[in-house]
Amino acid sequence: MVADPQFRQVTQAPLPDERLKPPVPTVHVNLPQVICNVHRSHGGCSPGQTTAAGPNCGETGGVPDDVHPAHDLDEELRAVLRDVSTHSLDGEEVPADLAVLWRAQLSGDTDLLDAYEMVLLDGLSTDEATAGFRVEDGVEPAAALALERTVDQIRFVAEAMDGALVGYWVGEKPRRVADSPVVVLDTDGQLELGGRTLAETLLAWTDPEDPEEVAEVYDALCALGIRMAADTHERIYARLTPFDDPNQVTLGYLIDERMRTSTDDPSRG
Repeated sequence: MVADPQFRQVTQAPLPDERLKPPVPTVHVNLPQVICNVHRSHGGCSPGQTTAAGPNCGETGGVPDDVHPAHDLDEELRAVLRDVSTHSLDGEEVPADLAVLWRAQLSGDTDLLDAYEMVLLDGLSTDEATAGFRVEDGVEPAAALALERTVDQIRFVAEAMDGALVGYWVGEKPRRVADSPVVVLDTDGQLELGGRTLAETLLAWTDPEDPEEVAEVYDALCALGIRMAADTHERIYARLTPFDDPNQVTLGYLIDERMRTSTDDPSRG
């Protein structure tokens, strides 16, 4: 990736632990539908199936039989998905694959997540995500502002290897989370497109020269109940072609900030 040297001057310090739950207002989310999607992917219900708990799966209020307050995991999953929607996604629905991965994390089925040192988060603010990338950390003011502009467009949902942060890049003119690619912010301040979904991002982290590893991770994702739209690196990358390079977008912001600073500084006149 092409990057401005300013972004590589940041100290690679661990990010703060207190970033998990920034205070934000509670919003309404269609949790029955999200839970229904999770169970559907696990074979719990299918489109058009009527359950004892309510209308057809896929309609508001449709909840499969095994989602019931008496089930501790499902109650915990409901609460977590509510927090993720509220704290991470600005009230938007949690993508189906993220919900399935949350179910796996809550149930202790974390072999796949552990392989990439991924921990799912239920909230992360821009201030917390840019810790270590600020002026007080020795970063050029224009560079710090440029990165902050991009980070403000990301809805973070996970932390992965080496402290990298993972989230949905909704862009400057916000797209819906469901229409947004996943991006990875590393501890150097570099941004990279991961995949169209979080599951595709995990698959993209495999070695493209190792078909057995690719197949193993693909099968593991499918075994969790995630419906994959891509099964190779080529298909993952092809699905990312409509989106800009987030590093290039950030560098554009850097140029803007430097020009603005130069214009505002009378000594440079």
